[in-house]
Amino acid sequence: MQGFSARFTPSPVAEIRESQAHLASQEESIGKLVTTYSTTFLGLNHDSGLWPSASYGEGVIIGLIDSRVWPESLSFSDNGMPPVPRQ
Repeated sequence: MQGFSARFTPSPVAEIRESQAHLASQEESIGKLVTTYSTTFLGLNHDSGLWPSASYGEGVIIGLIDSRVWPESLSFSDNGMPPVPRQ
């Protein structure tokens, strides 16, 4: 996938969308946290390794989210999981 992220006012966006070179654009949206176990799933350690070295993800921008995964899927059931960890 190739692309870029930028901030525009509505006027330039309308101009860009009229271009024959324009393929797609997506207005920014805020996602909802659907898991609290990502760090465990990824094997990240709070005290050492990649996670603290990368400032715990501070300033990280996710550029691609696969929206074909549904949190309602049985594969995401939290039955039998321990309580949500304290932060």
